[in-house]
Amino acid sequence: MNTVTKNEKITKIILVFLKVLLIASTAVYPLFMDLLSGIGWISTYSRYGSEFTVMGTVMVISSGLMSAAVVLCLLKRNISAVVTETAGFAAAMTVMIKMMNIADERGWSDMYTMQPASDMYRNRILPTVIPFVLLIAAAVLQYFSYDEKVKRRLKREEKEKKENMPAPKILGD
Repeated sequence: MNTVTKNEKITKIILVFLKVLLIASTAVYPLFMDLLSGIGWISTYSRYGSEFTVMGTVMVISSGLMSAAVVLCLLKRNISAVVTETAGFAAAMTVMIKMMNIADERGWSDMYTMQPASDMYRNRILPTVIPFVLLIAAAVLQYFSYDEKVKRRLKREEKEKKENMPAPKILGD
């Protein structure tokens, strides 16, 4: 067994492991915690003003973006997946920080445990970093895998071959 095929097998095993973790963590954090937080903000805090509705809507959209990024990664659309995941993650973190600041300013806390609401928001939304890191790792491994490098090289050679074809004769001899 040569080193290239051994490395390829190790990379494929790592990718399968990363993808399983990615799917599970995406189901828990963006699809469960983030989505339900956004829906809760829309329904519960709508009486406080449109700012909460907007933040809840942005959280729902960011959850959808991060979920779509996982699908793109599984389809090996790596660059699109990274861009989509980054946009969704950035939106979720921005909304989380804004909601934490508002909760601290207004002194919101859980009425039973007296835990600050900002801590609850952070504990529920910050773990979204896990699927973010897993997706980036999976996309990078897929993009630089041997199979993908060969596909890109063949595509580039085919393009060059088309560009360097002799021109058709204009005048018939």
